[in-house]
Amino acid sequence: MESEVRSLSSGGLISERQRNDPGAADESEINDLLRLARSLTPRPVEFRNALNDLIAGRIQVMLITGTLAQHVRDGRARGLATLLPARSKALPDLPTMVESGLPPFPGIPWMGLFGPAKLPKELVDRLSKELLATLAKPEVRVQIERQAMELNPLSAEGMGALAKDQVAVWRKLTTDAGMVAE
Repeated sequence: MESEVRSLSSGGLISERQRNDPGAADESEINDLLRLARSLTPRPVEFRNALNDLIAGRIQVMLITGTLAQHVRDGRARGLATLLPARSKALPDLPTMVESGLPPFPGIPWMGLFGPAKLPKELVDRLSKELLATLAKPEVRVQIERQAMELNPLSAEGMGALAKDQVAVWRKLTTDAGMVAE
């Protein structure tokens, strides 16, 4: 599997330094990764069919959340690399981007619960407390981890800081890569 992902970088897109020290990515190499992604000529696929099209072989590659984990375990789909900085507990044989010979993925996969900007603080605090309590339940953790997602519960303030940071990361990456919103 490592050679399959590494072969995606064969056209000189990954620097010699990156090949010799896979953990040493810099901005130019992250931009190389984005150019590599663009060179694959992805095409939009209707969301409702994307997973089925991947399993049926009508599309060759896609970035997808942990919802594909069971299909990888069952052999209906093949994982190439995780975007996480470490191997997933749910798919321990799936290498990271760095282990696959590519620079680390610049952003981190995350999800959060959001509400209107003017939501009263008392309600935000209550929702945050209840959500954290629910995510702490072993039966909930097991279900989430089975989907190859790693829990890192944050307070409302922590989630706000993470979202702000990730928006800045992705704004810079997409701007540097010349991508524009349609």
